[in-house]
Amino acid sequence: MIFINNKYFDKIILEGISEEDLIKAKETLILNRKKSVESNYFWLNQILGSIFNGYEMQTLEEYTAAVNALTVEDIKKVAEKYLKHDEYVRVSLKPVAMKPAK
Repeated sequence: MIFINNKYFDKIILEGISEEDLIKAKETLILNRKKSVESNYFWLNQILGSIFNGYEMQTLEEYTAAVNALTVEDIKKVAEKYLKHDEYVRVSLKPVAMKPAK
């Protein structure tokens, strides 16, 4: 389970992420895409997504270029827009045997 607290949101909003973290994330995204394109399930999702959601499918080269174009400032702008303290819900699952919190 991942817990993200307000301090983490604030740090991303104010400072963005580190260049090292961005590089690692880019490498992971590109590597995952390279592996995924070998799967029929991936292509089915791409085709259905393009039909139902209206977006154009990207070649591996186009995807790689788009990912590599991302900057720390881009991430910071998205964080400012979407990581708002008043617009998220924290949910945790508990085993049935536990009594609900009061």
